[in-house]
Amino acid sequence: MKAGWRKRKLSEVLEVQNGYAFNSRQFVTGGGMPLVRIRDLRGGWSTETNFDGDFDERYRVRAGDFLIGMDGEFGCFEWRGPDALLNQRVCKLTNFAADVDARFLFYGINSHLKAIEDATTYTTVKHLSSKQIHAIEFLFPPLEEQRRIVAVLDEAFAAIATATANAEKNLANARELFSASLANVLDGQRKGWLLTSLRSLGKTLTGNTPKTSVAANFGDHIPFIKPGDFRPNGSLDYGNEALSVQGASASRLIPADAALMVCIGATIGKSGFTETEVTANQQVNAFIPRAGLSGKFAFYQFLTARFQRAVLSGSGQATLPIINKSKWSDLEIYVPDDTREQQAVVDLLDATMLECEALEATIRKKMIALDALKQSLLHRAFTGELTAAMPETIAA
Repeated sequence: MKAGWRKRKLSEVLEVQNGYAFNSRQFVTGGGMPLVRIRDLRGGWSTETNFDGDFDERYRVRAGDFLIGMDGEFGCFEWRGPDALLNQRVCKLTNFAADVDARFLFYGINSHLKAIEDATTYTTVKHLSSKQIHAIEFLFPPLEEQRRIVAVLDEAFAAIATATANAEKNLANARELFSASLANVLDGQRKGWLLTSLRSLGKTLTGNTPKTSVAANFGDHIPFIKPGDFRPNGSLDYGNEALSVQGASASRLIPADAALMVCIGATIGKSGFTETEVTANQQVNAFIPRAGLSGKFAFYQFLTARFQRAVLSGSGQATLPIINKSKWSDLEIYVPDDTREQQAVVDLLDATMLECEALEATIRKKMIALDALKQSLLHRAFTGELTAAMPETIAA
């Protein structure tokens, strides 16, 4: 331990103010004060439900206050919203000791997230009590050293935040690049391609699930595709679940070179293509093209904004969106007569997707490295190894 540093529990240097369960009969839309809930801690806040009534000032939250979520969302968060009320399952750190810098505490708590999580009690949802928060401990240097560390971390984390925001923007640009290419390459109206319904171009079917109560229906004979098996590039994860020969005999078989789409639920419109024979559950529709039409070409048509809008329009506005097979079969795609043109389009879009995937992988690697750098800086700061210089590895 460095000279002048000493281990202290949070109970020695601050107090924890728990939130309050405000009377829901006094919730209003508009007016009143917003409630700080666990979901609000990472930024943004909801003003849809506010509290309109008298309250104890202990529960007021102001910009700059440090908050901790007590169910699942651990770590220390600086509130950046308007004046609000401290709702239940969120606590506020108050009454800091005179020899403790509040931002040093903020960084210190976030450097000990693993220890905090290990201290939680829970059955299905991890729960942290004010007693457990008070018991958190770490090393505190003298006040001036705390302030020096905070200054270095503030500068470094601001640079990391800028670099991360730029990486996220680049990631969005990479996705937009593919969307733009897709729209340009598959602009069938401009190219004079024929707009034809799926039912006129091949066979459509909806997947089905054999009886799950019969264990013999499941095995390793043929992949059983579900919405979670669709990868972002349209390929499928064939290794999650499979049917036996018996199960396959009670299911609808989907051959290779078919185009698939999730047609129910939150991921409606998610699309993929088959490279081998598969089966699928009832959330998935399949388009099996006639001879002379590429299933991969149809898959790319499924990804276009025009087709996705048609799917959502046909799904209605229910809580659980769903488009039935009949409506889905009536949806139309643009198709060139020349199969060589279809293949040329597929080859071009395959190459574009590979380029975009490589770009996304590079950006994601950068984002992971930035997060690792944050953790490294926090570790060094609270083991007395942080120098006065900001790391030069941060690049915006």
